[in-house]
Amino acid sequence: MKAMNRTLQRIRTSLSKGAILSRYRRSKYTFNIRRLYVPLKNVSIDRPIFFLGVQGGGLTMIVKALQRHHNTCFCTGNSYAWDAADNEIFTCNKYVPPALSFLNNDVYHPYYKTDYFRYWTYALDDTIDLYRMKSDSIDSGVKDEFRAVLKRIIRAYAHDIHNCRFIDKSQLYTINAHYLYKILEDTQPYFILVTRDPFAMCKRVAEKYYANPKKNNFTFSQEKNLRLCCQHWKNSIEIALKDGEHIPNFKVVQFEQFLKDPRHFLKDICEFVKLPFDETIVPGPDQKNTIFTQMQTRWYPMREDVNEQYIRTLEQDEIKIIEEICGHVAHTCGYETPSFFIRK
Repeated sequence: MKAMNRTLQRIRTSLSKGAILSRYRRSKYTFNIRRLYVPLKNVSIDRPIFFLGVQGGGLTMIVKALQRHHNTCFCTGNSYAWDAADNEIFTCNKYVPPALSFLNNDVYHPYYKTDYFRYWTYALDDTIDLYRMKSDSIDSGVKDEFRAVLKRIIRAYAHDIHNCRFIDKSQLYTINAHYLYKILEDTQPYFILVTRDPFAMCKRVAEKYYANPKKNNFTFSQEKNLRLCCQHWKNSIEIALKDGEHIPNFKVVQFEQFLKDPRHFLKDICEFVKLPFDETIVPGPDQKNTIFTQMQTRWYPMREDVNEQYIRTLEQDEIKIIEEICGHVAHTCGYETPSFFIRK
């Protein structure tokens, strides 16, 4: 009976309006009129922009804003589908080389198997060596395949293939930024690491995802769940920061600053990546959704206090664990240990 229910649920999901529209957009990668008259060799990759971070770290909202820009495209669309959230090439494009994909990559650690795109499990102490690529040994096949995928995306979705910046938010690339940089070095890629307070994030993921039977569904203790989440956050951000030391166009920003002043934040991002600032990319009222809209709550109005519900419920021992594992990196990124813990 349970197996039948799961099958019926998959069928209902596959037939949903959102799934059909998503498949339609993805199909344009292969079936588009430009394939008939634009050879791939005539498509250039111009300063692609990669947003790095962890799942749930605010990347969806930030990248939706950039997707509203007429001069950008992403793995399944352009500004005509600006509010689509399936915008991570590593989970949306089946042609991405397995080393840079969680759609094609069948490598799993036996202790942390989850079908949920390795949610917060690919940067653990036990797993990171399975997914972090060594930038001193670039595979030419991976390089050529990945670059071809980007060119096909630009050809399929760009409003103007000669004036378009590809943008992406694949979290796997957070631990592979330097590898990606080496693959695309001549295209002058940009990398933006988006951080979010680990005292909120680790608490949130440990409770809402690690122990959730509909998500990761791990049966570890509450303490182990939290420790694993801390490992993942710390390793992800620390590795990205170290990679960033060897990447010319690398920037670190806080998701919280985007929530506080989105216009200033986005203007600063546009200046950094050399993209003309457009006032219409700033979240605001009366911005009509497209038929492709996803995750509607992750837009406008924006809440500045998204971390508070998790931080205020932290127990003393939880704060101690997060401080122990994430503290140094967190402080480097501008986050402080909750004051009620410091007082005690």
